[in-house]
Amino acid sequence: MFERAEEFDIIHNHFDFPALTYSKLVDTPVVTTIHGFSSEDIYPVYEKYNKNSFYVSISNADRYEKLDYVATVYNGIDLNKFPYNPKGGDDLYLAYLGRICHEKGTYEAIQIARKLNKKLIMAGLIQEPEYYEKKVKPFIDNKQISYLGMIPDEQVSTLLGNALCLLHPVMRPERFGLTMAESMACGTPVIGFNQGSVKEVVEHGKTGYIVNKIEEAVESVKKLDKIKREDCRKRVEKYFSVEKMVEGYIQVYEKILNMH
Repeated sequence: MFERAEEFDIIHNHFDFPALTYSKLVDTPVVTTIHGFSSEDIYPVYEKYNKNSFYVSISNADRYEKLDYVATVYNGIDLNKFPYNPKGGDDLYLAYLGRICHEKGTYEAIQIARKLNKKLIMAGLIQEPEYYEKKVKPFIDNKQISYLGMIPDEQVSTLLGNALCLLHPVMRPERFGLTMAESMACGTPVIGFNQGSVKEVVEHGKTGYIVNKIEEAVESVKKLDKIKREDCRKRVEKYFSVEKMVEGYIQVYEKILNMH
């Protein structure tokens, strides 16, 4: 693409930092969406090319203060894949969807369910096998605590839509958190730890609750009857749809082209 740069008005880079090294070689403006920093060690690379690429963040929380950003554009989901469920399922349960690892708070989700004596259904990739063996597997009984493993896309909306809420007790700053948007699209509120972008995705008290620890999450589950499922869906339609994301990027492109 960089070899053919003169054919394009804009090059949009979703390939992280490696593509930045080509940005000084072309006159075509380069937009780089930063989908999270792999580590702090990579900051100097982004700083080096700060004037050669227009940076876009996927949340305001996931910004590095030494970089210049042209915009924040939230990730968008295809609402057709996450049909709205106005009532939830008959056998209401708590849901957990995501990587099985410390940073996503799988263990914490289990503890929230146990303290409430409520059913928890989990799905996702085991990213940390040792963590799974020590902190997750001992609690799985397929009665109160169930783990489905990886599930196909068509089952995700069923898992989320039939749940009482999605538990999202992340242990490190969340960059965006697609599962929160997917859950709310189905009408299911989210209870998440106050890390990173959680407070940008979830509207506290209206589409879920933002808490700081397990005990607060437990109390929040007891208040879920105050959340209207239609408000969850409306928030995603307003901020986190594919259409909204596309609109955001078109505005970025137009801004850059006007500058050039």
